[in-house]
Amino acid sequence: MKITDIFLGDFGIFQNSSLSDLSEGLVIIGGRNRAGKSTFREALKYLGYGFPQKKDFPPATDKYHLTADLLLPPEQAGTESSVKANLKLRGYANPVLNIKNNREGIDKDLTVKDLYNQLDFFTYQQLFTISLAELQKTPPGVSGEEESRLQSLLLGGGLNQIVNLPAIAESYNRKAKNIGGKLGRSNVSQFKSYDQRIKKAEEEKDKALQQIDKYQQLLEELEDLEADQEKNREEIAELQKKLTRLDILANNHFKYLEYRQLKQKIINHPGQELKQENYSPKLLNQGEHFASQYQKITTRITEEKKKLNEQLPLSRLAAVDRVSTLLLAEEENILAISAGISGVEERLKNLIEAKKRHQEEKEELKVDAAELRADFAADLESLAEIRADSIARQELLQTIEEYKKLIKEQQEINSKIAALKEQQQQLNQKEELLAQKPATLKSTWQKSLVSTAGLIGLAALAGYFDFLWGIFLAAGGLVISLPYYFHQYQLAREREKDKEELNTEKKLLEEQIDQQNKSLSELNEALMPLEEKLDNYRQLLGIEEAAAPDLIASYFTSLQELKRRYQKLKATSARLQAREQEVLSDLSNVREILHRLNKKAPEKLFPLPEKEALLSEQEKLFSAWSELQQYLTRAQRIGQAVEEKESLLSDIRATFSNNGLDDDFLDSEVAEFLQQYQQEAKQVLEFKSLQKELKQLTREFKETLNSTDRIRQAFTALDKSFALDKSGEESESPAETVSLLKNYYDKFGSQQEIEATKKRHQQKLEELQQKSQDITAAIQKKQQQKETLASSDKIMAAHEEIDQARAELRQLAEDYALNRTVAFILEKVRERTIKRAKEELLEPASELLSRITAGEYQEIEPARDFTDPDFATSLADGQRQSSTALLSRGTREQLFWAVRINRIRSIKPPLPVIIDDSLTNFDHPHLYRAAEVITELAADWQVFFLTCHPYVVDYLAQKANLPADKLQYWQLKKGNFSQSSASELINYLAV
Repeated sequence: MKITDIFLGDFGIFQNSSLSDLSEGLVIIGGRNRAGKSTFREALKYLGYGFPQKKDFPPATDKYHLTADLLLPPEQAGTESSVKANLKLRGYANPVLNIKNNREGIDKDLTVKDLYNQLDFFTYQQLFTISLAELQKTPPGVSGEEESRLQSLLLGGGLNQIVNLPAIAESYNRKAKNIGGKLGRSNVSQFKSYDQRIKKAEEEKDKALQQIDKYQQLLEELEDLEADQEKNREEIAELQKKLTRLDILANNHFKYLEYRQLKQKIINHPGQELKQENYSPKLLNQGEHFASQYQKITTRITEEKKKLNEQLPLSRLAAVDRVSTLLLAEEENILAISAGISGVEERLKNLIEAKKRHQEEKEELKVDAAELRADFAADLESLAEIRADSIARQELLQTIEEYKKLIKEQQEINSKIAALKEQQQQLNQKEELLAQKPATLKSTWQKSLVSTAGLIGLAALAGYFDFLWGIFLAAGGLVISLPYYFHQYQLAREREKDKEELNTEKKLLEEQIDQQNKSLSELNEALMPLEEKLDNYRQLLGIEEAAAPDLIASYFTSLQELKRRYQKLKATSARLQAREQEVLSDLSNVREILHRLNKKAPEKLFPLPEKEALLSEQEKLFSAWSELQQYLTRAQRIGQAVEEKESLLSDIRATFSNNGLDDDFLDSEVAEFLQQYQQEAKQVLEFKSLQKELKQLTREFKETLNSTDRIRQAFTALDKSFALDKSGEESESPAETVSLLKNYYDKFGSQQEIEATKKRHQQKLEELQQKSQDITAAIQKKQQQKETLASSDKIMAAHEEIDQARAELRQLAEDYALNRTVAFILEKVRERTIKRAKEELLEPASELLSRITAGEYQEIEPARDFTDPDFATSLADGQRQSSTALLSRGTREQLFWAVRINRIRSIKPPLPVIIDDSLTNFDHPHLYRAAEVITELAADWQVFFLTCHPYVVDYLAQKANLPADKLQYWQLKKGNFSQSSASELINYLAV
């Protein structure tokens, strides 16, 4: 089963939100926190099961409303081709399934449970909904009682049937121990009582061999008692015959009096003068039935006409017949339209809702368009006129990116040129400072020579007068002047060097500035075609020339989305117009029949809307049609009653044709004829009944005297002339039998005298019966004594007790062996099943875990206690971890994730899988490999992947080796969906 469309009319944050044309493979839905991802997950999870009434469930604004279009594969629908279906949820009601196509190809009534492979909600939630909550040993909300069931679901393969095997095996072991102890010895537990019975019976057998006297004497006493008993029985038998005769006379005394009264009634009855063969109970019943039916039908016709007249807007009752005839003439057309009128109303209702929704979407589009450009709201068609389709989105984005890159480079070059010029200015300032110190190396050297020469001359002059002072003055002048002039020489030399370096730097700066200006010029030339392209984009998109490049991209994306929505609105409008024409055609057919009846009726029956106002005044049309259906129902009842009346009259003619009823009798004669016939028939039938009663009483007297051998013998013993033949029939006639009884009744004056005689005989009989009981008691006592003395009987009884105890002990031993065997077999079954779970059922899950962990974990094994939802694991180095509690959180979640994916792949046909950010705690290598598993799963399963992490979307996009129609990206923002691309969704989530 695949979900193709979802409409969330009212569910939590979602209000009239929808996803259309969903991919059959991987559907990635990205949204930031509080965008509605968890709420959407709950909607998907409860889609096939109905919404629960619990506090923490996403609330509805008014009443839950959710619909989903589904695509069922042939193997799930039982057809040769796929079947489209619709699932609707309203409030807390169960989901309603509607098959959209291929109904005739479905050989069974599909139910919502069939769509979900008969899985209950607990199974679907725990297997097909994978969030962080499910990736732990005991997910939240799973009670202790459900833990063993959860483990059965995760393991699969029918393992839930062996969860209780240890307890069952233990119960069989306990039963065996209660029977024969631990080792099955005969003198313990339940075996012990049978062993004691056998020993006691053997002791009784030994005692029975020791008795033999008094036996013969008891036999003689028994013979005397039996002779007395026989004589007493003969007396009792004779007295019982007398009581039998008195019982017959007493019990039939009232009946004898009734016989005499009946005979007198028959003699004087008037029914004997009528023609008997013309009257029978069957004809009487038919006459009564005909009279009742005739009265009912006549009354019904009158009442139905009256009711129809009350419903019709007519001024006279006589017009009812004419209107009824008109309605019945149009009956076939009315019924044909009535069969589909509810469908017309539903389609009209859906059309109105769709048009309202379409208008709301149009107004919403206008608002969104006005935000983009004010004049779009006034003329949405102007959206279509903008030739944005000629712009390749990738080329636009590439151009903008390249333009921004060049602008950035231009800014960097300008910054560099500014920095270089600032350095140049600093060098000029240094040059000006150096120029303020004009002393050069040459001038310093000249000054030094002049000063030295002056000192030497002054020293010579001084030496002329005093030679020592001349030498001293010359030496002192040289000592003082030479260091000074040496220092000045060094300073002048450094200034010369600084000027040379400054000139070199200035030349280098000028070269760098020239180079940067050249690069800037080349960059400006490269920007010109890009600016032309951007200007062209602005012109095509109709935005101002000063619009920034990023604004162009944003404007282009928004415009494309608006155009897509506008085209969708136009397509929806065309479909709505087609649907409106279909509905108008149906409404016109309805109006045509109503209008035709208005023209033919004596007076106007229905107020009808004009043809041009069928949609706006559809309530008036449907109200008129409802009235027409009520009128037709009354007319049908009248017509049916008239037909029944004609049929009834025909039956009356056929039934009473021999009783003087002509074929051309009038309706008014029928009731009178039937009443007279009933009166005469009752007289004849009463006469026949009296005769039958008299005959019956005579037969009863005869049957009473012949009912049993005891009664026959009682009367034969009293009067030998009353004899019976071998067949049980009396030799006398019934009349003679009554005459014989009359003779017996004449011997007693009244019923009281018969009862008094019967009482005396009864007392005598009781005395004889008491005597018989006393003799019988004495005989039984003697018999018991006789049996007590019969030793062979006791021996046989002891033998029987021994045999019975041994037989019961054998059965108990078999039960002991059976319980031990069953416990042994159950333990072996459990061991083999655990081995199979490890080697077969969990092997695919182990492979998944090994793949995700890059071979670090090799095997997953079931826990020793199958009721515990836990697993053991084996690492590549042979180390074994006995519980998931020993694993890190990430590894534990990877294990439970692999087990659930394995179980999902084993359930066919595929069902939608919901993965809600369950990879959050996977590090990047594990996440990358898990993304491969998800995309492989999406090749056959529809997977809804919900996330708020851009890097997860990036990994899925990289590993999604799927066809274009098998991969989709959706952006979820505050309860609203919009289709996206991988890069757009990543950028949106990254902000």
